[in-house]
Amino acid sequence: MKYYLLSGMDKNNNYNFYKDIAKRFKKELSDFDTIVYIPTHPDDKEKCIELSKSKIFKNIEINFKKSIVLDYSYNLDDVKKILDKNNLIFLYGGNPYTQMKFIEKYEIRDLIKNKTIISLSAGSINMCKNAICTKDEDFDNSTIYDGMGLVDFSIEPHFNINNKEVLDDLKNFSKTTDIYALEDNAYIIIEDKKVSFYRKNLFNKKW
Repeated sequence: MKYYLLSGMDKNNNYNFYKDIAKRFKKELSDFDTIVYIPTHPDDKEKCIELSKSKIFKNIEINFKKSIVLDYSYNLDDVKKILDKNNLIFLYGGNPYTQMKFIEKYEIRDLIKNKTIISLSAGSINMCKNAICTKDEDFDNSTIYDGMGLVDFSIEPHFNINNKEVLDDLKNFSKTTDIYALEDNAYIIIEDKKVSFYRKNLFNKKW
């Protein structure tokens, strides 16, 4: 079991992985044959096909033989067979609510909890026991809801310390859950019981 919780992608590099995590992925993920994406738009077949053709891994010289994007065209048995067979899962970014609805419908949590999981933004939010989606241009209000519970703390991706309204909401939510606010270039790795924090090689703290 290994979890990579990412906040964002490198806007200055065509929204590819930041160099630190790219270097780590190239070393640690190259032996996997297949990657399974769990999107935030499982009801949009065209977007799912587009995601299956993503070059973010090819751009760091990882060439999976197969990329599978799960969507509502699969039945429960199909999803179970795919997740039983494959050990690298990518919870992609976007709308955390639509992704969580899909996860619950297909009972995905228990099927992936012991696998290698990459999560990005919304995916990282949904990894948490208490999932927090804060107000932005897409969401009118900050909310807290039941996530997958694969990690005990909560994640705030794309953190901007100058956003006072969101900061106030996070302070309020922190009364009931521990929250790690991550700038886009920060990420967390969890392997067994060890939690490690990274940001542009400026720190590496392990608990």
